[in-house]
Order: sequence, then structure tokens, then C-alpha cells
Amino acid sequence: MWVDPDTGDWYGLVHNEFTPQPFGDGLHFDAIDYAVSKDQGRTWTIKDKVITSPYSTARNDTTAFPNKTYYYGDGDQRLLVDTASGYFYVYYGSRLVDKSGGWKAFHEHVARAPIAGKMAPGTWQKWYDGAWSQPGAGGKESNLVPVTGAGDTGYTPAASEYSPAGTGTVSEQVAAGKAPATSPLFVMDVTYNAYLGLYIGEPQQVDQSGNAPRQFYATADLATQKWTLVGDTGSYHDASWYRWFLDGANRTSSAVVGKTFRAYCSISCASSSGEYANITIDSPTPAAAPFDPAGTYRIANGSGRILAQTSGGTTTTSLAAGTGSPLEAWSFAANGDGSYRFF
Repeated sequence: MWVDPDTGDWYGLVHNEFTPQPFGDGLHFDAIDYAVSKDQGRTWTIKDKVITSPYSTARNDTTAFPNKTYYYGDGDQRLLVDTASGYFYVYYGSRLVDKSGGWKAFHEHVARAPIAGKMAPGTWQKWYDGAWSQPGAGGKESNLVPVTGAGDTGYTPAASEYSPAGTGTVSEQVAAGKAPATSPLFVMDVTYNAYLGLYIGEPQQVDQSGNAPRQFYATADLATQKWTLVGDTGSYHDASWYRWFLDGANRTSSAVVGKTFRAYCSISCASSSGEYANITIDSPTPAAAPFDPAGTYRIANGSGRILAQTSGGTTTTSLAAGTGSPLEAWSFAANGDGSYRFF
């Protein structure tokens, strides 16, 4: 969810499971709705669908899905509010399903929308074939995959994506190169790591036995979606259905972490259904300071009010306009983990 600083309203994305037993099976279709709360989360109003399947979600639609498989739709979303770029990014999954035998392949996708649009329908664009080119509602979507070489695009080529017209089971289509296998980036939660100066992603393991380490991927630019493996949790193994980050300096948001952070898990964790692991991602070349550490700065809000130290005291006050006083000049000192203190 996201809190609108203009109104105080809360906005959230909802995982919507609908149309049970679309082909007489035990599953359903997925879509992503958006909802708004005007009372700080006590009640919510679901407004509309914003990210939906490229294909039909009607029950028993054998015209859209004439053969042995169907497409589950879009859901299991993970939201990143990236104020640096001015976009919401939502990482979400889809699944290929055998009509007679359950889901078999899990794919990862991403869409984005300007924060100024407040999650409304029509503001979302899906990442497809190397561009933000498809509408959130009904548009095509590329399966994200890790980058392992210089020429890799980070997504499945359009010609190799799933087609409902494909014949055979999901496993047979994957084996024949007619559909992608499960993506190692499936339902990835994403944060900005201020120590590294990179975005970090933490997906669900392809191996869901509980005997595999959790993996971490990184990218420098969300506009191009090229994710590279940077490490894993070694002997700490789980299946981790739901994951999120929290940092000891930030404490209130999963959007930014530092050098060491908590990686939380809910359901299918290493030893319980709810726990966290302390993770450190180090680098010989951490990010440079985003400012001149030797300089002093004025701190102001959007309406122009200036933060100043109270004369003769240790408290602060806000001024309608700056005066040039040294009490309005602030210095920053690094804590060594990507966070800073100011004085």
C-alpha cells in the first residue's frame, strides 16, 4: 500500500481470485485490483481492476483455450513505491495450468504507473518485449528472467512466450521451447539498497522443497529490468512463499534498506511459518554519497518551509522563509550502512 501525501488516503493493490473452477478444476483466475481507504485502513473500497490477463478469464472458454492448457491470470503482486523515479512498480506472477492437472510453470512480470496517477486504471503500463508498451488491463506481458551474459535482455523473447493455441501439456510445451519454464524471479519483492546504490530483488525459489537457499538479484535501473544474481543465503534454506524487507535504520518501510537488513518470511520458512534472517550484502565499491559530505544544506518541504535549529536550544523549528542564518545549515555524516545522520 501507499499513503497519498496530498490527502492522507491509503491506496493498496488487491490480489483478486475469481471464477472458481474455470475448467472444472480446483483453481481459479487472478487479477489485480486497486482499493482506497479514507479512514487509515479501517475500511476499504475496491475501485477497479488495474492489471489483468492478456487472455480470457471466462469460465469454460474453449475458444480462447482450445487445447490442454490455460493461463491463470495476473496476481501475487509485490509493490515498490519508487519516489526517485516517480513510479509505482508492481512485480506480479502468472501461471500456466494443465486443465487436467494443476499449475505447472510460474512466470514473473512487471508493470509501472506514475505515482501522480494514484494507481488509477489506465495509468499502468506492462513491460513487454523490452518496453513499457502494453496497457495494464489486458495487455501483453514479458516473462522476466535473470541476466547471465552481456547480450541478455532479461526477458523471454516474444516468440517464445506461451500461446493458448499451443498443443500438449505445459511440461511438453516447455520441453519443446514453446513456453517458458518457471522463472527464478517469480513473485520477487524489491527494495532500494542505499548502501549498494542498487535495487535488490528477492524471489521465491524455483525449488519449493525447502532445501534451497534464498537468492538475491540486483539491478541499477528499473527502467530496463535487467536483474543479475548477486548471492544467496548459503546454508539458510526455505521455500518462502511471502517475503519482505525491513532495515534497522528505516524501520517503517520496505522500500529502502541498507547494508544489513532483515529478510522476513511467512509460510514455508526455514523452521516455522513466520521468521526472519539477518542478511548483509557487502561490496568493495559501495555507492558514493548522493551529496557533498563536506557541504552544508538547507532542508525544506514542498511548500518552502525551512527546517532550522532553535536559537540557544537543541530543538528544531520550521520557518516560512529562509534568512540565511547558520541555524538553517545542516551537515550530514555517514553511518557506514547507506544511512546518514544530520546535525
